[in-house]
Amino acid sequence: MANQQRTRLIEQMLDYYDLDTEVIFLPSIPRLLNNINRSKRIRNTEGSITYAEYLFDNDVIYLNESAVNSNRQFILTVLHEIDHAIEADERSAEQFEQEYFNETATTGYYNNIYEIQAERFAEQNYNFWSEKLKRL
Repeated sequence: MANQQRTRLIEQMLDYYDLDTEVIFLPSIPRLLNNINRSKRIRNTEGSITYAEYLFDNDVIYLNESAVNSNRQFILTVLHEIDHAIEADERSAEQFEQEYFNETATTGYYNNIYEIQAERFAEQNYNFWSEKLKRL
């Protein structure tokens, strides 16, 4: 179960970035969610662990609580997915989805410019949100 500090931090993040994105905590990303063959999905993965997923079609971030144990991993993961939500909000979910998957088809997941940007965004904003979490 998500702790209250993390939930409050996410609320602050969504307000700060002016997003209506929903964030759902799951005890793990279910195998069903991982195996659904749909194009409306962004995966933030390391090895075979899925930390989170941003779904374009309903503007939802699913967080895998069992994978994001440390506060650092939690903050970086949320920021990574928030960057995807910001991109979808700025262009339109449909346009960003098309650009994202075209990029993935061309360069692969790990060389996708949107994945690289999301990692950069997370690292650049980590200290700010880490300090906020300490004060909650």
